[in-house]
Amino acid sequence: METITIFKQVYVKAFEQLKQYQLYVLKGLSYIVLAGITLGIAAFIYRVSTGFFVI
Repeated sequence: METITIFKQVYVKAFEQLKQYQLYVLKGLSYIVLAGITLGIAAFIYRVSTGFFVI
C-alpha cells in the first residue's frame, strides 16, 4: 500500500510543476489518442458486422 502512495505523490508533484499551456497540450494529445482508439474500435466492429471474419 505504501508503494501506491509514493506513486501518487510523484504524480501530484509532476503535475504541480507543469505550466498551464503544457496541461492544455497534454489534454489535447489525450483526446487525439482517445479519438484514435475509438476509431479503431469502430472499424473493428464494422469489419465484424460486415462478415469479414466469416470462416
